[in-house]
Amino acid sequence: FYTPRNTALEVFSKAHPQMHNGTINSVAWHKDGGVVASAGEDGSIILWSRSGSKLYEIKNAHSGKHVMSLCWSTDGTKIASGGADN
Repeated sequence: FYTPRNTALEVFSKAHPQMHNGTINSVAWHKDGGVVASAGEDGSIILWSRSGSKLYEIKNAHSGKHVMSLCWSTDGTKIASGGADN
């Protein structure tokens, strides 16, 4: 499924097309590899288990505006996001 031409975002989007209403803008794996966070055009951030189960969803993360990027803290306890909401 993964080829050098595919980015992690493309691979994840194809594997989980039902997860966001709209485009997936960013994905970020937790450092332990067991959780991945996804950010969407729908304004939500979703945490997923490695097996694909939804663990947690933050709706309207940036006042309902697009969530553009995600990054885990170095200790893995927090996630930062950037959005289109000033």
